[in-house]
Amino acid sequence: MTTWLSSIARLILLDWPLQRQEDQHGVANHRRWVLGMWFAAAFAVLLYWFPAPAADHTALAACPELIVDGSFSAIVNDTTDPPWIVTGNARFDAPDGGFALLGYNNTPATGELAQPVDVPAAPSSAVLSFSYQFGGFGVTSAPNVVVDVSDATETTVLVALGQLDLSSGDPKQYSHTLTPAELAAIGGRRVMLRFRISGVDDFKDVIIDNVSGPSVEVAEVVRRRPRR
Repeated sequence: MTTWLSSIARLILLDWPLQRQEDQHGVANHRRWVLGMWFAAAFAVLLYWFPAPAADHTALAACPELIVDGSFSAIVNDTTDPPWIVTGNARFDAPDGGFALLGYNNTPATGELAQPVDVPAAPSSAVLSFSYQFGGFGVTSAPNVVVDVSDATETTVLVALGQLDLSSGDPKQYSHTLTPAELAAIGGRRVMLRFRISGVDDFKDVIIDNVSGPSVEVAEVVRRRPRR
């Protein structure tokens, strides 16, 4: 009897309050869990409708070939191949696809082949290339051929590209990657690419062909829109 009464007393005085406390804690924990789930769902909705802006990045955009008819395939006659311009001792020749000829005659002593070029603003890189060949066989001295880039009026040399090697009659290839300083000098401007011959006192012709460039790349800031 005493043991039975002790068990009932323990249930009433000890176990039932503890069980009640545990039930209360369980309800509180459940409420916390439900509240946390609501917060997580609300945060996900905010991220969907108001995403963080994507960072901009810089990409290189290739521009179309800036030189027109670099292979001289559109020659009309010996002085016409727009937009190329020849003056003095310089002409166009049409056989085998065409080329330009500096020093086609023994006079005058100078001549020029040129083309106006519109360079994009802020170019990040540019390469100029062409082939050439000295054809004045049997002459005692070679002429001088200088390549440069001037302003549109040809009053100021913006980029001096040097003198061609005419030490032999072998076909040669020229290629030059413009430096940052050279790019800054021509960026966003109309310029003239020029091939100038001097010192012609005999039949000292120099063939110019396959002119390419300046093949320009421009740095562009690409702005990405956030995804929905």
